[in-house]
Amino acid sequence: MSAVVADEVRSLAQRTQQSTAGIQEIITQFQSGTAQAVQRMERSQAEIRTTVELAGKTQQGLKKIAGQSERIATMNDGVAASTKEQENVALEVSRNAGLINDLLGSTMDAMTQSSSVSESLQQMSEQLQEQARKYRVS
Repeated sequence: MSAVVADEVRSLAQRTQQSTAGIQEIITQFQSGTAQAVQRMERSQAEIRTTVELAGKTQQGLKKIAGQSERIATMNDGVAASTKEQENVALEVSRNAGLINDLLGSTMDAMTQSSSVSESLQQMSEQLQEQARKYRVS
């Protein structure tokens, strides 16, 4: 009987040893999986830090772009105002050119009339001189 008990104890010890080895393997796998998970989390944290840093830089870049856009919009408003002012000046110049053209036309008409009057006066003067000569000679 004691041999049977000894066999049973050996058998039980062998199964316990196998179970312990299986549990040890499960623990090793669990530890390995946990270590891999920790490594992945650490890499993820580093990537998150990098992403947050890049997001901050992107935000700063977008703020700069927004500021530049506002400055460009202000410049565009200034250009639009200058363009409107230049348009008004061009209209004024055009109106003044029309007035000058009208004045030149009037001046040309007056010069033509003056020339006609001068010619008439010249002719009258010649006629008077001719008549004056006739009176002197006689």
